[in-house]
Amino acid sequence: MMWAVNTATGVLVLVLLLVRKNYRAYPAFTFYILVNLAQAILLFMAYRRWGFSSRPSWLFAWGTQIVVACARALAVAEVGGHFLSRYPGIWALARRLLLGCAGLVLLYSGLAGRHQWELALPSTDRGL
Repeated sequence: MMWAVNTATGVLVLVLLLVRKNYRAYPAFTFYILVNLAQAILLFMAYRRWGFSSRPSWLFAWGTQIVVACARALAVAEVGGHFLSRYPGIWALARRLLLGCAGLVLLYSGLAGRHQWELALPSTDRGL
């Protein structure tokens, strides 16, 4: 049920972005919404084919999650830059803080996944 609600909400946000032509101002956010919708569709097909608990489904799900996490990071930076661009000093500080936090998240996920590599991506996703 939640999967369908999430997908429908993503479609609604994408339609609003396209109708209001906000995809020009927010290309990374639009890309993130597209990637998120594509992941939902692809995972639905993968789970139907291989089953929910199979190893291929697990690998495919986390492989697509890498793309979604990168797109989300770009969207966060873009939206932050858009809202804070009127304040150059604050945006410069926020940009440095975001980059520092990104480095800390990567360090954390590397340490969390040191003994079990399967934990690296969930740790990165949680940190993001």
